[in-house]
Amino acid sequence: MNDAIISAIISATIPSIISVIGFIVTYEMNKRNYKEELDNSKTTLNIEKLQSIILDVSNLMNNPNNISVDTYQELVSKILSYGSYDSIKILTHMQTTLYNRNNEEQSGKNFSNIETQDFTVFTLSCYSILIAQIKYDLTGEIIPPLTYAKIKLTDFTKLENEFYIKSNEIIDDLNLNEQFKTI
Repeated sequence: MNDAIISAIISATIPSIISVIGFIVTYEMNKRNYKEELDNSKTTLNIEKLQSIILDVSNLMNNPNNISVDTYQELVSKILSYGSYDSIKILTHMQTTLYNRNNEEQSGKNFSNIETQDFTVFTLSCYSILIAQIKYDLTGEIIPPLTYAKIKLTDFTKLENEFYIKSNEIIDDLNLNEQFKTI
């Protein structure tokens, strides 16, 4: 073949190859950027939804008897929809225990004062751990879960040891972040 033909083929082929490679690289970069933007949007939506949950759970700790069933169900739905795996584990553990206790009550079991106290400690410990977990999910900060119970409960010191034991037990049972444990 003639050198002129070879150089014409090469000069036509090289820009075409470069254009195809450029197109592929641009496509992959746009695909990656779109995926990152979608992930950022999901994270932002979760953060917005979870912010109110901390306040709702905190209010529930203040007045556990003054919350309506609808409000509680909405709170549970928000956690299930936007919460992390660990926050859902905490909620599921708490709900399962609550259902079991309600079934026992309905079957006629009477609970002693100590059993009622233990259940209250369990429930408030779960709420405290749930708040700490959601705060951790939102900010990455680890705050001891019982900080919330100390703030919310005026008689915390009476049952402080029980709260620490129950909180650590729940954290162990659910394989939660070890840094949540209180020594």
